[in-house]
Amino acid sequence: MASRVLLNLDDKENKPLRKRLVGKGFLAERVVIQQTAAFEYRWSGAPDYLALHDLSLNDGETFIDGERCSRLCDLANRMTFVPGGSAISGWSAPKRLGGSFTAVYFRTSEMSDEIAEHYASVELQPQVYFQDSPLLSTMKKIDNLLLHRGTQDQLYGETLGLTAVIELLRMLKIAPKTVASRKGGLSLAQQTILRDYVEDYLHTDISLSDLAAVVNLTRFHFARAFAVTFGEPPHRYVSRRRIEYAKQLLRDTDLGMSEIASKVGLKNSTMLARHVRKFVGVTPLSLRRRQPL
Repeated sequence: MASRVLLNLDDKENKPLRKRLVGKGFLAERVVIQQTAAFEYRWSGAPDYLALHDLSLNDGETFIDGERCSRLCDLANRMTFVPGGSAISGWSAPKRLGGSFTAVYFRTSEMSDEIAEHYASVELQPQVYFQDSPLLSTMKKIDNLLLHRGTQDQLYGETLGLTAVIELLRMLKIAPKTVASRKGGLSLAQQTILRDYVEDYLHTDISLSDLAAVVNLTRFHFARAFAVTFGEPPHRYVSRRRIEYAKQLLRDTDLGMSEIASKVGLKNSTMLARHVRKFVGVTPLSLRRRQPL
C-alpha cells in the first residue's frame, strides 16, 4: 500500500521524519514536522485514512473534497477520518517544532472478512478533528509503537491496526456482524494446536495472521476467541511465553544473552532486557545470578 500524506514544505533541508509499519491490509506512519513555517498538505486515494494529531497551530485551514470544514488550531489528541474516495487538504502554520501526526491507511476488505462484509454495505462520512477515548487509546499505542520501532513484534502491530479499525467502526455506530457458531472461545483441540505452534515458532516473529490461519479463523474472530479462552490477547500471550522460555534458558544453560534473545524470537540482548524488565521487573543478568549453583 503506497499511500501517504503529501506535504509541501518550504524548508527542504529539514525534511519530516517518517516511521512506518506495514501489516495485512493497513499501513501506519508517524510523521514529525521539522519546521514552523506554514506548509500545505493533501491526501486522497482508495484506502481509508485515519489520523491522530499532536499539533498546535498559529493558523490553518482544513478542506474535505475542496470545501473548508475547520480552522481549529489546537489539534492535540484529535483525530480525522476520511473514507476512501474522498480527499483532505489544507495548510498549517505550526506553533512549535516537533509537532506530529500518526496516520493509518487501511482497506477493510483485506483486514477481516466480517468487517469487510458489513462495512461495504454502508456509506461513511468524513469526520474531522473528533475525539473518542477508546479509539484515542489505540491510536496512541500505534504512535508509541512507531516511535519506539523495534521494541515490539509484528503481532502487536497487526493487533493494534485491527483494533483501531474496529474502534472506528464502533464509534461510527457500525458494529461488525457476529457469527453465532463462533461467539465463544477456542476448542480444546484448537488450544492445543495454538500452544504447540507458539512453542515451535517462538524463535520467529509470529503474526496475528499466522495464528489465525493455524486454527482456520479470520483474524477478527480469532483475536476475540483467543482472549475469551486464554484471558489475554495473543500478543501478550506470545510475549509472556518468550520470557518464560528465556528464564528457562537463563536457569539451565550458559548461553550468552544475544543467543538467548535469538532463541526466544527477540532481535538482540537489548530487546531481551526490555522484555524481561517489563514482565519480571529485573534484568536478565539478575535472573541468572539468582539461580542456585
